[in-house]
Amino acid sequence: MAELEEWRPVVGGDGWYEVSDLGRVRSWVGRGRRRRRELPHIMARRRAGAGYLKVDLSAPSPRQGPAYVHHLVLEAFVGRRPAGFECCHGTAGRSDNGVANLRWCSHAENMAEVTKAGTKHKGPLPPATVRSIRRDYALGSATYVDLAIAHGITANVVGRIVRRERYGWLTD
Repeated sequence: MAELEEWRPVVGGDGWYEVSDLGRVRSWVGRGRRRRRELPHIMARRRAGAGYLKVDLSAPSPRQGPAYVHHLVLEAFVGRRPAGFECCHGTAGRSDNGVANLRWCSHAENMAEVTKAGTKHKGPLPPATVRSIRRDYALGSATYVDLAIAHGITANVVGRIVRRERYGWLTD
């Protein structure tokens, strides 16, 4: 039996946007921005820094501008972010913004989970990994963000590796 997707209003969106428990966002904003659509449309999500997904909310909603999908999901299904807490993605990773993969936690808890899951790289990269990053980027088979997620580093570090600002001594 197929699982039903539950939709809830985006907090602060005045009913113009909804978010699902599976991490999808839909808009009721029609052409001309002040008109309401008869049927909502699923919004395109884009990758932001470190591989997190974002959507762009616009007028007439009071909540406007870019918004992380994981924040929208947690606010709608769990509640507002407690002071000093941040979003923690579970074992399914950053691309899964379903409520089952998300929770609010302290920074220390989040970093412990990241270290346990092995998604944050500590220390120098092995030469084979550096060569693989350069090769995959040169072939056009992956972006900085894709490579960062795959190797547990930031997109900034991937860029420095590709431009040979890091590991410049290493030949391909």
